[in-house]
Amino acid sequence: MVVVTSFACQSIPKMLLIWKLHHQLKRRVYQKAADFLGVHLILDWPNRTVRSISLWRRVHGIYDMGEVPEHVEATRIPAQHGIRTRCGVFSYDGDWLAVLFGARDVRPSPLSDWPGRSDLYLGKQKERRHVQNSH
Repeated sequence: MVVVTSFACQSIPKMLLIWKLHHQLKRRVYQKAADFLGVHLILDWPNRTVRSISLWRRVHGIYDMGEVPEHVEATRIPAQHGIRTRCGVFSYDGDWLAVLFGARDVRPSPLSDWPGRSDLYLGKQKERRHVQNSH
C-alpha cells in the first residue's frame, strides 16, 4: 500500500516544522509498525507543500500508527499551525504489464516478500526491533 499525505504549509517555517516532525517520528514508527516499509518526504518549495509518501506491506498495518503515541499527538500539530492536510491510500492494481498492456502474467505485489526470503526478513525484523528496543 502507498499512503500519500499532503500538507499545505503556506510558509517555509511551516514546511520545516512538518519535515522535523517526520524525521523525529520515523524511528518510533519503525519500532511499532511491523508492516511499515519506509517513508519519503517531497518538499515542493514554490507551492509551500510537503508530501509524505509511505510504503506499507498490508493495508491493515497502517492501523499500527495508532500504537505510536508520538504520532497520535503529532497529527494534531498541523491544524494548530493552520496547515491543511489531505491523505489518500493507494492500492496495488496489478503487475505493470497487466495494468498497462493487458498481459496475463500475474505477478505478486512488489511490496510482498520474495519466495524463500520471508524467513530472512522476519529474522531481520526481530533483530532490528531488539536492537532498537535495547537503546
